[in-house]
Amino acid sequence: MKKTIGIVLSILGMMISLATVNPLYLMYQEKQIQRSLDHQYEITHKDLINNQLEFNNNIMEIIEEPSGNVVNLQVILNGEPLAGPIAAQLSNDNVTYTKGVWVNTFAVRETGNSNRQDDLLAIVTMPELNKWNIYYVNHLKQIEVKHMDAGNKSNDPLDIRLIKYSGASLMGYKSDILYASANPFALVIPVVIFIFGILLTAAGLITLLRVWVRNRLKKREIKDSLKQP
Repeated sequence: MKKTIGIVLSILGMMISLATVNPLYLMYQEKQIQRSLDHQYEITHKDLINNQLEFNNNIMEIIEEPSGNVVNLQVILNGEPLAGPIAAQLSNDNVTYTKGVWVNTFAVRETGNSNRQDDLLAIVTMPELNKWNIYYVNHLKQIEVKHMDAGNKSNDPLDIRLIKYSGASLMGYKSDILYASANPFALVIPVVIFIFGILLTAAGLITLLRVWVRNRLKKREIKDSLKQP
């Protein structure tokens, strides 16, 4: 009976632990990417004053045109439209739109680089819900464009970091598992389950070991009794 209990506990414990290995690895991976980005880049949010911004030889402007229940936003960069108008939905007050979500701006600097001319102006726009464009502009006014949506994430974690700063805070770099719940215990529960599985496995193995030792002792006692005259 104890042998059966030991086997059941061992198998059950290993199954529980293995079931949490992948979620825990994904959480670890997310944390590692965050640390790498924090070490590699200095990202500063840039406010637009009166819908205008001057940064590193670049001039940006947002033109707003209300139209019914939306505000059409046209981003002008160095005198030229950056892309087509964005139909920004109004906030709950039905008067303004949520700034920093439809259009957001950042200064991006590589950590340790003291040459301010190498700083990039990063512009994040959301032309449609859950679809983003990221524009990296250098001091020569050269533009690199990235496109991303919620179902097709960028391979560059920096792109995702900027989008997370632009209203999509629950988006993950590889997986959304770390941000899927606002409950802080959601991060603890997989660890507790994994430890519980390990403890069950250990209890099962200890039970089996005790059964094996007991059987060995019994066999030795029988063997010794048979040797006695």
